[in-house]
Amino acid sequence: EFFERVLRAGDQASLLAFNHDLHPLVPFTGDTELLRFGPVGLRAWGATRLHDAIVHALFQFSGRASRRALIVLSDGGDVGSDYPIEQVIDAAVQAGVAVYPIALGRGTGDLGRLADASGGRDCTIVRGHDLSEAFRRTEQELRSHYLVVYEPAVRETLDASPIEVEVVRSGYRAREVRRFRR
Repeated sequence: EFFERVLRAGDQASLLAFNHDLHPLVPFTGDTELLRFGPVGLRAWGATRLHDAIVHALFQFSGRASRRALIVLSDGGDVGSDYPIEQVIDAAVQAGVAVYPIALGRGTGDLGRLADASGGRDCTIVRGHDLSEAFRRTEQELRSHYLVVYEPAVRETLDASPIEVEVVRSGYRAREVRRFRR
């Protein structure tokens, strides 16, 4: 249902499952029927190579110029990944993909850092029915994003001179992605 509510004409989404291995369920498509039934029969088993799965998913965004967001539904634990969280954060920022981790049962921990660095937002749910609320909030976030990109004439000034964005309208806020580079 999330895809049916959030996807607009021309938008695409994909589904990837992971444990100790990666399992592509649905390639990028705008077909909400495929996306709705892609995870049918999916069950949790095996170790959780969460960081590796996120990096793999980020690579899938290469060459896609539209709005880019990655929603990660997990218990937040990582077992046996080749990538440490710092490399995952760098990969998300370099890819320009906002990451929205939804942690099942425990806090997002390192995934919260990933969300902050990439411009996404993390969420923790304790009960199954909270998942609908987490998806609703994520949908609201995705519908209200604006991207402002600034690149100084002299590249070295990017790290030396911080840029401040002030939102003057009440009820709105700015989030920054500090290390975004093309």
